[in-house]
Amino acid sequence: MRLMFRYLLAFSSSFSFVASVAIFASFSTLVLAAMSPISKQALDEISAIINMNLTPVATWNNVAVILERHGLIWEQHLPVEQIMVSTRNRAGLGVNAYNAHAVGSKILKVGADLKELGKATCFEMSPNANVRDEQVAFNRALVESSQGLLAPLTNQERYVSVSCSHTTQFCRAVNAGCKTPHQHLADSEGKLMKQLFLNDRCFASMLTSGWTWQVVAWQVAEVLPFIPDLAEKALNASNNINAGASELEVAARIANEVKYNKSIGLPVNWTGAIQRAGQDNPACLSYIDTICSFVKLYGGGDDSAMLSFLENFSKKYGERVTIGKEFWQGIISMKGKSDSSLYLHVRIDSMTKYLYFCWGHQAAVLCSCIFV
Repeated sequence: MRLMFRYLLAFSSSFSFVASVAIFASFSTLVLAAMSPISKQALDEISAIINMNLTPVATWNNVAVILERHGLIWEQHLPVEQIMVSTRNRAGLGVNAYNAHAVGSKILKVGADLKELGKATCFEMSPNANVRDEQVAFNRALVESSQGLLAPLTNQERYVSVSCSHTTQFCRAVNAGCKTPHQHLADSEGKLMKQLFLNDRCFASMLTSGWTWQVVAWQVAEVLPFIPDLAEKALNASNNINAGASELEVAARIANEVKYNKSIGLPVNWTGAIQRAGQDNPACLSYIDTICSFVKLYGGGDDSAMLSFLENFSKKYGERVTIGKEFWQGIISMKGKSDSSLYLHVRIDSMTKYLYFCWGHQAAVLCSCIFV
């Protein structure tokens, strides 16, 4: 049955996000009522909301009310040690460890405020062994690629977050005594100095006891797999602290949509992938077609190896750097002596240099060097 859902969700990729959800929700109402722990009434109500074709934020807010009415979402105070990251976070990229430390530094500077965490939302981890293993493996990979900036898993984890993920993972890092790239937060060994944060009573509470979350029952994600996506997009779009999806995140969204279709034997739909990737109006929306061209030509194949490399590089150098339409176009149009070579590594090398020099505020110099 889950395979049938996956085919249906992939089929809907040619539509907008909300329209795709509407197709899936209508199917769910017909097929799942007899087998689901979620009542037919709840499914009917969710389907009605989806079919209204509201914005992701309005759609999620209305769906959350329905879930609460049927006992499928509730408030619960949770310590950060119990929270991992949803596999849907940032289009499957997960948290950026450097961004997590930057968020923590900003919170310490202005002072912690639990009101800012009012939209914290997570899902129960699945009891389904395969799904649970995937959730754990995803988070272990994030930790392993973080260069010691994220806290290791402890087997205490019971939930996966779809919002407030960077804040949560930073708090875990403080408690675990992880390394930090911010010298003003570090002790003599370069590790996070916990006492700095304990001096702020609210921050201390976040570290020692956590905060209140909206917890969604695991059955919701099992029966309606589009719900975590909807929640993640809506909550991040409406979060004032969130800086919006970066260009590399948008590129990863496009690649993930295409990879998903291929994985279940459906034809590639670049138009649908672009629509999905741009549904929350990222800053690069006006040139998302150009980014898609880069993904298609130089993303690194089915595994998007080159995109993954660029994303990991940008976590350390180029945090929140705007690459810009002209540079994307320049990278795509670069030509060498041989027409038979893609010059893939030359293009990727140019991208990393640009990210690094932008990060060091020398972008104009580099740009003139590359495109002379």
